[in-house]
This record gives sequence, C-alpha cells and structure tokens, in this order.
Amino acid sequence: MTAVIENQQTPAPELNRLVQAPLFRRSLAEFRQLTGLAAKLVPAVLPETRINFGCQEVEFCRLLAAHCCGGCSLCRQIHCELNHRMGSKLKPHQICCPFGIVQVAIPVVVLGRHVATILGGKVRLDEAGIRQRPGLDRQLRRCGLTGDLRSLQKSYLAIQVMAGAKLKAALRLLDQLAQLFAGAIAQESIPASLTKPSLVFQIGQFVRQHLGERLTTRHTAAEFHLCEAYFCRHFRRLTGMTFHDYVTQLRVERAKAALRATDARINEIALAHGFQSASDFDRIFKSFVGTTPSAFRGQRLQLRQSR
Repeated sequence: MTAVIENQQTPAPELNRLVQAPLFRRSLAEFRQLTGLAAKLVPAVLPETRINFGCQEVEFCRLLAAHCCGGCSLCRQIHCELNHRMGSKLKPHQICCPFGIVQVAIPVVVLGRHVATILGGKVRLDEAGIRQRPGLDRQLRRCGLTGDLRSLQKSYLAIQVMAGAKLKAALRLLDQLAQLFAGAIAQESIPASLTKPSLVFQIGQFVRQHLGERLTTRHTAAEFHLCEAYFCRHFRRLTGMTFHDYVTQLRVERAKAALRATDARINEIALAHGFQSASDFDRIFKSFVGTTPSAFRGQRLQLRQSR
C-alpha cells in the first residue's frame, strides 16, 4: 500500500523519495506490527489540522473527533506543542494528551535538514492498565460531551496499554529507523551537497560551542540524527579530514590564541580547550605546530620584547 503524506504544501524532494521507497513502507509496517504503535510519515512542520491516522487511529480518538470539536482542538494543541519541542531540539519527543494517550514525534533529518516527521504512538502509558483513567467523564464533559458516554468509556479502555520501558525501547527503534531512512536519502544527495556545505557549517558551529567538552563521533552524529559510520565517512569526504582531526585542529588554534593573548597557565589552557591533560596537550600541540606550547609562548614573548 502506498504511504500517504499529510501535507498542505509541496513536499520536499527527500520526502517524496522517502515515501516512495519500498524499504520505508515495509519497515514502518513491520514496526507497527511488532509494537502496536501508530506510525505515520508527515511533513517536518506538522499541519494545524487534525492528522488522519486512517486504519491506525484508535476508536476512542475517532469517536471523540466525530462527536465534538474539542477533541480535534486537543489534537491540534498536542501537534503545536510537538512542533515547538522539535523546533527547540531535533530529537524524539513524546507527549500525553489530557486523556493520557501518548503521541510521539521522531524527526527525519537529512544532511542537517529536518525533512519529515514520523508521528504516532496512540497508546496509554498506564501501568495499571485495566483501570479507567481518573476523571475521564469529567474530561469528556469539558470537551462538550453530554448524555450517555458508555461507548467512549468502552473504547477508551480498549486502547493499548504500554509500560514506560517498552515505549522507550520502541521509540529508540523508531529513531534508528528514521536515521536509516535519512542515511539512505542522504547517500543519494551527496553529489549535490558537495557544493552546499551547510551540514559542515552546522557541525562546525556545534563543535565550536562545545570545544571544551568531550566530543565523540557517536555523540555528534546523534546530535544531527545520523548513524556514526555514515557521519564519519561523509564528513571526511566533504572536508578532507577526519572528524577527530577537525576537532583537534580547532582546539589547537583556540589554544594558540589563548597562549598569545593571556598569561593563563598552560595546564589551565589545556583543560579549558578540551585536552585531557597538560602532557596530552603538549604532545598534540607539538604534532600540529612543530613546537611545544611553552616554547610557542616563549617565542611570542621574545617577539614582543624585541619590538
């Protein structure tokens, strides 16, 4: 069955390729079968209208949307909040509606660009499982529903209940699938991206902001929702150097500037710029500059005194 994109605008080319890929359709269908979670591909910016999950929709949500406008407004509020969270941090997010139904959003990021979102969930995160959510009737009446609510109560209790640990594991799996999809699409886009180094620029910004911290390829790749092997291979292809050498070179350049401009102790400069120890700093600095940090500082002092 062909995947359908919920979109009010023209979808990005990457999104079209993703939807048409048999691997994507098959993987997402198998994920749904394995976990019971809804999972649907939607645009990067979630539409303000209620998203139709079709056959994946839980009966309670379907009935609520059919019987009151409040049900639809609740979904729109959830989607607005998910948009806000992903705008702040491109990573998997989950949120509960007032009825305790979990919705999740997994960004699909291709070469640093958020091109799509896998939206889903539709389970109850309630360890008790068999008990009705406290205040269900009250919440239904807040949505403007009156009269006999037994059909809604019955459909609510039929919603799948999932333990928190299992939901987290399912989200990790879905995030890994999203990274796989993004990697496959990015591989096709690499020739064009050689003239558009926006990803390298974004990585450079990230590295500069965290230069004093421990930076690994695994952590940095995860920040950009790329698998580590793909990140390492194509970073080298785009820059001509490994990520480790890139980070080290930036650290050395920053340390050189500090040695020139400040009287801080060498071990303080080493730790402030992400080196593990003064001896580590001494060895790496010499391999890049050809002299030790203390000798480099001494040369600068001699030059200033001779002027």
